[in-house]
Amino acid sequence: MIIKVLKDYTFEFDEDKKELTLVHFHYGVNESITFTLAKTQMVSLERFIIRVMQRLSTKRRIQK
Repeated sequence: MIIKVLKDYTFEFDEDKKELTLVHFHYGVNESITFTLAKTQMVSLERFIIRVMQRLSTKRRIQK
């Protein structure tokens, strides 16, 4: 299992199940948001993130 903690988010990748789990903890509140992605969903998410990052890296033309 690979675990990465960033502030109040925890990313966990289970190599046996091939699932990525994202956990968001609300400090001071006893609740968390958790979702799990399968391998094909992770690839789709990766492609989406790359597309978003490409758009953020280029300047947009002003539409008239």
